[in-house]
Amino acid sequence: MTGVMRILWAEDNEHDVLLFKKALRSWNIPIDLHVCADGHECLSKLKEGLTQDELPHLVLLDVNIPKRNGFEVLKEIRKNKELKHLPVIIFSGSLNKDEWTKAYGLCADCYIRKPQEFAEYNNVIDQIKKYWIETQRTPKFFRF
Repeated sequence: MTGVMRILWAEDNEHDVLLFKKALRSWNIPIDLHVCADGHECLSKLKEGLTQDELPHLVLLDVNIPKRNGFEVLKEIRKNKELKHLPVIIFSGSLNKDEWTKAYGLCADCYIRKPQEFAEYNNVIDQIKKYWIETQRTPKFFRF
């Protein structure tokens, strides 16, 4: 594996961002994590990535973010022919089964409930790594 793993995350909760960054340290690979505080910023960053040929390898979306919620962002990603192939994880604290159904109905690749405690958070982030980095295979141009 060469290069840097680019992750784009739409998240407005600073505590979650700190837990996520702490858990990422165990990945032992170079990571460029860009955190957007709202859905509008996330879509702008994706469009910027298109023009600079630097799309993320993985997109994580919280459902309850300002300006444009995670579902609205996911809808925009899936409507755009240059973005629709991106792997998108809905990463939310919600236990609402209607949200799970909606996420998959909008073609999210995965819905993961955000844990609150670091040990559990670390385990979830490790599972994301095991699947999205070590197990699944994306098209050649997405390999980092």
